[in-house]
Amino acid sequence: MAKVLMASNSKTDLWNIVSIALLIAAGAWAQSVTQRPDEVVYKLAQDASFDCQFIHTPDQQVAKNPILYWHQITSRESKTEMTRLWPDPELMYKDRVEVLDSDRNSPNRSVLLKNVQWEDSCGKYECKLSYWAAGQAKRTKGSGVKLLIHDSMFFGLDPENNTKLMCAVNVSRDDRFVLSLKQDGYKVFQKNTDPLYPNMPLSITLSVILPLEKGMNYECQIHLGSTMIMRQPFQQPFEMAVEKVLPQPVFLFVAILLVPITVLLALLTALLVLCRSDRRQ
Repeated sequence: MAKVLMASNSKTDLWNIVSIALLIAAGAWAQSVTQRPDEVVYKLAQDASFDCQFIHTPDQQVAKNPILYWHQITSRESKTEMTRLWPDPELMYKDRVEVLDSDRNSPNRSVLLKNVQWEDSCGKYECKLSYWAAGQAKRTKGSGVKLLIHDSMFFGLDPENNTKLMCAVNVSRDDRFVLSLKQDGYKVFQKNTDPLYPNMPLSITLSVILPLEKGMNYECQIHLGSTMIMRQPFQQPFEMAVEKVLPQPVFLFVAILLVPITVLLALLTALLVLCRSDRRQ
């Protein structure tokens, strides 16, 4: 997951440099807000960063410091709903949003959303700037970024049957999340969320239960489309992977053999006693 985010940040920096160069080369006078990438994936309860860059050339005079706004945009029944993140965030985002660059003259308008929850995966997060240029009040905004969330993966013996293997993980509602299970390098199972699932909850559990075969190597994976999000191998318990050779119960065998021998000796002793008694009489 860290590699995916690092790669996304590198692409973002490259895009910003190219955008500025094109504006300068073309002599363009329009300011713009860019948000790259257009979606990010984080683990539940992690801190998520949303990139936003204010692009303009030195020739473009921006009076005063632009005012930054961040909103969560959702659409329900064709009606757009907007929740304020910054500034003056609404209750669900209070004390959870931090501007990453405190310099108001910086083109970096990115924010950090702390302790992401399933409710945060609804809609897109939009960066908007209000500013003055050429004596006029203007506004510009980015295209928005979507937040996708996954939880920790459980991969081990089925709690209800230790002869079976279970892999399960909760993900936010997006039918591109795919759970797959590999056995000795070959995919034996694949499952994704059902896009037609009615009243789909904020999080969905993807899971599989398969019989466990001794000596096999297993790996459970979560993908978002073609991108690997998380993978976890399964280590078979030692007693299942290699059959133990138990020591022979020597003492038990000796005890079993001694029982009839002891009884026989007792009978012979009793018989000798009786014979001696008869002779004396």
